[in-house]
Amino acid sequence: MKTVYLSSGNVQLDSLLGGGLIRSGIYLVLGQSGTGKTRLGLQFISPNKKVRTKNIFISFRETSQPEELFFLIHKKNDKTYTKFETIPIRKQSAKLLRGHLIQLIRSIRPERLVLDDMHLLSAYPCLVSLRSLAELINLCRNYAGVTLLTATENSEGINHPLVDLADGVILLRYHTQNDQILRKIMVLKHRGVSHELVGKSYTISTTGIVIADRPSVTEKPVMFVRETVHQPEKSIVVIPEMLYFDAEEERMVTRRIAEYNAQHPEMPVQILDRKIESVYDYNLLIEKFEKGETPCSLLPIDLYRLPQFAEQGLIHPLDRFFTPSVRELYLDVALQQCMYKGVIYAIPQYVNVGILVYRKDLLEKYHCQPPKTWKELVATAQLILENEADPTLYGFGFQGSQFENLSCNFLEFLWCNGGDVFDVSGKVIINSEAAIEALTFMTDLIYKYKLAPPDTPYLAESQTERLFLNRHLIYLRSWPRILSQANWTSSQVQNKVGFVPLPVGPRGKYSIPIIGEHGYIIPKQVQEPEKIWRFITEFLSPDAVVDFAIKGWTCPARKSAYTNSDVLLHRPYYSQMLELLPTGRARQQIPHYPVVTQLIKREVHLCLRREKSPKDALNTIAEELHKTIHRHMHTPPITRAIEYITLHLHEPLQRDTVANIVHVSPSHFSVLFKEVTGQTFTEYLTHTRIEHAKRLLGNPEYNIEQIAEKVGFNDESYFTMVFKKLTGVTPSRYRLNLQGMIASL
Repeated sequence: MKTVYLSSGNVQLDSLLGGGLIRSGIYLVLGQSGTGKTRLGLQFISPNKKVRTKNIFISFRETSQPEELFFLIHKKNDKTYTKFETIPIRKQSAKLLRGHLIQLIRSIRPERLVLDDMHLLSAYPCLVSLRSLAELINLCRNYAGVTLLTATENSEGINHPLVDLADGVILLRYHTQNDQILRKIMVLKHRGVSHELVGKSYTISTTGIVIADRPSVTEKPVMFVRETVHQPEKSIVVIPEMLYFDAEEERMVTRRIAEYNAQHPEMPVQILDRKIESVYDYNLLIEKFEKGETPCSLLPIDLYRLPQFAEQGLIHPLDRFFTPSVRELYLDVALQQCMYKGVIYAIPQYVNVGILVYRKDLLEKYHCQPPKTWKELVATAQLILENEADPTLYGFGFQGSQFENLSCNFLEFLWCNGGDVFDVSGKVIINSEAAIEALTFMTDLIYKYKLAPPDTPYLAESQTERLFLNRHLIYLRSWPRILSQANWTSSQVQNKVGFVPLPVGPRGKYSIPIIGEHGYIIPKQVQEPEKIWRFITEFLSPDAVVDFAIKGWTCPARKSAYTNSDVLLHRPYYSQMLELLPTGRARQQIPHYPVVTQLIKREVHLCLRREKSPKDALNTIAEELHKTIHRHMHTPPITRAIEYITLHLHEPLQRDTVANIVHVSPSHFSVLFKEVTGQTFTEYLTHTRIEHAKRLLGNPEYNIEQIAEKVGFNDESYFTMVFKKLTGVTPSRYRLNLQGMIASL
């Protein structure tokens, strides 16, 4: 049956959509405040003045003037009948509001329907449940020609359940280019239609939204090109985000680099003109670095990767630069993270430590002390929730999505309950009683005590932070940066936040948080690392350390930042950090950590989704750790098979074919493959394809169908089903979650 397209009211947007809107389709427009969602809705309800149509524009704001805006844009139009309705959320009950919506839509049966500011429905949790929203979607689909829903991203964001229910998702966002704040529009989803998945710049005028004919050059994925990496360096190349985290720091970095270049014209610092705007961009940079193709002379990394890079000989050892006087400048814990087998391979950038942040106002209101144990955490949270009686408030937040922070969370629960991954002899003990109790408590926080949000298995770092800053959490497991974010003007918890060490479990004696750190590494291709060292030394002068500590929002690696009176005036919690940092443990101290974290992210996530028991999940981790580490993970035939699978994921791979390629009989290959990898050939192939798909989802140039083909799925629906089975979310939802993940790197 031929698809029937209707105009969106914007010719350029129709082009992005692959022809226009589908009849009976539901489209969600997500955007930050001021990006023009309402204007796009007004364009939508009057696309053609020559055709008589019946339309409804419904706003949930108390003060809304869509009708005046409509006539300002389109003037009077005798052919179009448009009803403007304002339904103030706070002035009627959820039942009356729902009845009003149903009556309006059924009686008018509009050709075009706009529900503006859907995020305001969150005032009534019963109206934004998956069931209620599905009923609303079916109502719109049955009684309206096309429906456009708008929602402000910084309220419900990309986690709104409508993302999955809608046929299409359009994202409006601000971006910065050449020191100017511009807007970009992107079609992130269009079910069953081939559309152009690329961001385009747009402006808001008296006629509505005007989209540029050509995509902005800044919106394409970052591609790093350099002719020959072994040629003598003519400049020091760095990526933009390596030294700052917000606009104020960016201006300071630009000024200091200009000063450095004026003093050293023979080898100036060159900043790549493309920003790292997504996890995909960053992973692409790391992949190129591992292949020896990085254009950067100085590269920031999460230091849990350091042992891998040092073992492979990809980076310069830096011991000769760290004289006793230089070492004395840094916190001991910061310098330790930069070492591998006693050799310094990285320059400390900043340190992180897991903490429990809490709402001081709520604990003081009910005369509660910050919890020291899991039992106290549950008891105080339950007391506050019972008395507050606020359905939008939850007791405790942590990150359960399949990213690195899930491993950090689990390891902290494990260590705080007296458990570990290996014992002193190297024996795998991750499935001990203490570990099972820790993972059980994590799941109980969601399902038994109902303290954690029900969608915790799908929440990444940025989403839990947003929940806390918007007053939806009492407690949150986070990093120190949340203490700075809590006092931003956009925060709803200003001057209401405190923090303490992570609480301990019934078997635990001490609070043991994760110590994280980022640092700078110098790729081995750089022929004169001395010049890079000179730059970083001059750049991070004592006055710069103070400036970055005051204007930044992370914990510095230099000791001087923790004793400077100006810094402590702005960051009073730094003195407490000095006491907390030595109590933590680093991930890279765990043997075989790259294997460990992949297993934790997979199995613990399944447990949090209630698809495996804690005991079964941890037994699987222990079994696969034992097989991969203690049964010669790099058995030659299987290593060759894995390499072949990796290079041919897009092809229809069969066990017998791969077995013949590595010259092993199919039956013996199956046994050997399971012993080495801990999975059957089919299980390994499926998981590998989905992991590669997750990386590709960060690239906006590929739509879901193209990604499915690139990882060996001929059917997009089957790919979506398998992806959701293994990750708990659809590919579209996973792609949207990636948008906020760069801060978690």
